[in-house]
Amino acid sequence: MATGYYGIIHEVRVVLVDPETENVTEMVDLLKSYDYKVITVRTSSEAMEMLSKGEKKVDVIIISVHSSNLDSFKFLAQVMTLDIISLFVCDEYNELLAKKALKEGACLFVQRPLNEEIMKYLWQFVLRRKIEREKAKKGSEDRDKMIVKDVDTNNMDEDNEVLSKETNDVANTEEHRNNIDEVEDNITSNGKYKRRRENNRKDRKKDKVIKQKNCVKWNADLHAKFMESLEQLGEGRCYPKDIVEVMDVSGLTRMQW
Repeated sequence: MATGYYGIIHEVRVVLVDPETENVTEMVDLLKSYDYKVITVRTSSEAMEMLSKGEKKVDVIIISVHSSNLDSFKFLAQVMTLDIISLFVCDEYNELLAKKALKEGACLFVQRPLNEEIMKYLWQFVLRRKIEREKAKKGSEDRDKMIVKDVDTNNMDEDNEVLSKETNDVANTEEHRNNIDEVEDNITSNGKYKRRRENNRKDRKKDKVIKQKNCVKWNADLHAKFMESLEQLGEGRCYPKDIVEVMDVSGLTRMQW
């Protein structure tokens, strides 16, 4: 019997868990008639041991449920952690068991014998789960990209703010330095700048001391020379600069007469 899932998904791998040989044979034949790859185990513990080893990839697990055996529900809880599609089958349809199975994560609860139409389209459960996983993965990747983009943008904004602040600080500092002392060369370090300022201050202080030492004390002789220079220059030509030149006294300034 041909199936309709080839070309859409590669294959469907089914694990059948049932301790009753007669039931297993009937279900295996039906599943294989639709080209599903079937593995059979007798107990839930055997199935869990097989799954824990990870040696075989499984798409669907079909679990036979017996009212007196609660291991099937414990096994279902373990299967849910592996994100594997699970179907429950039972000899007699029991609404309470069906509700419990669906609440615990089973996709279907059906009565034996298995419905051929359900088995024929079992591959659609597998394909739907595959599509859901791909969407979830893509959504996670998109969120990661958005987070990275937001982080990069925020970092860029922060960097721009820091850069702008540093630029303003540098501009203000340079302006302050220029107002304090006109610097002709680019200053590459604070230490060099401080040394230059100290040297300039020393030079100015030295010049001031020299000027003070060269300053001449006013006395009677200077007063006499001053009067002579006035007579020599004559009325209307007695300007301070001319007086200093005529007197010809080293260190003499006009502030001293």
